[in-house]
Amino acid sequence: MGKAPPQFLGEMGKAPPPLPAKSPLLFTKAPPPPPPPGWTGFYIGGDAGAAWANTPGTWNPLPSPTTFGSFPITANDRGTAFLGGAHAGYDDQVMPDWVAGFEGDWMWTKAGGGFTQPWIGEPGFAPTPGSESTMSANLSWLASARARVGYLVTPDIMAYATGGAAWARVDYSANANNTTGYFVSSSTASTQSGYTVGGGVEWMMTGNWSVRAEYLYYHFSKGENVTATTAASPTFPSNFAWAATTIGVARAGLTTNSRRRNRDTENPGFSGVFCCSDSR
Repeated sequence: MGKAPPQFLGEMGKAPPPLPAKSPLLFTKAPPPPPPPGWTGFYIGGDAGAAWANTPGTWNPLPSPTTFGSFPITANDRGTAFLGGAHAGYDDQVMPDWVAGFEGDWMWTKAGGGFTQPWIGEPGFAPTPGSESTMSANLSWLASARARVGYLVTPDIMAYATGGAAWARVDYSANANNTTGYFVSSSTASTQSGYTVGGGVEWMMTGNWSVRAEYLYYHFSKGENVTATTAASPTFPSNFAWAATTIGVARAGLTTNSRRRNRDTENPGFSGVFCCSDSR
């Protein structure tokens, strides 16, 4: 009693053992998130799809239906065909969620069609069997110059409306015959002007590539109006008149561009994580 343990007495006067060493506090910079795509810049791309064209046509027997002995014939020159071409334009991201720009395109297609209808005699007239009129209208190409206004549904998906001026090259042909010596024909072509409106959705896959799907409606001015005669019946000409051509286009496109990521997020500032480690 009253005596300290020998081990304790031996350790008296000694310095306490050192504390375990700790590593210094560390600050590590977390990688910044990828910046959202920017929509400002020039672009160029290709398109493929289908076109539905319709051009009403009318055969008018002259000098009048009563004198000619047959009623006029009106029907539609319509048909569907493949469409392919190219587009180019410029977009400006005028606000965080809005994009405005302009675009031009050119497309090749053979959309169109024709009709063949038998003559229907006026009262007191009976056309010979096989008497008929044929008319057709077919596209060679389509082109447009349009404005585009888009809204960013997400940073990389834009829904847009578009519209502007349009042009089309249309080939017209027609003939009328009664199988007894009367035969007239016409073949001509012209470039029609009009307008187009539509809309679509574009997805920015990467900073320099995007894909789109869109629909465009075209309306053009009246077509050709031609009167043809034959030497065998010079007093009985035939008039062929085509009305306005309307076209519906559904197409998909692939675009490459000079757009860049938004600069506002290229230097997002310091983002640090406080961490420390203990060697124990």
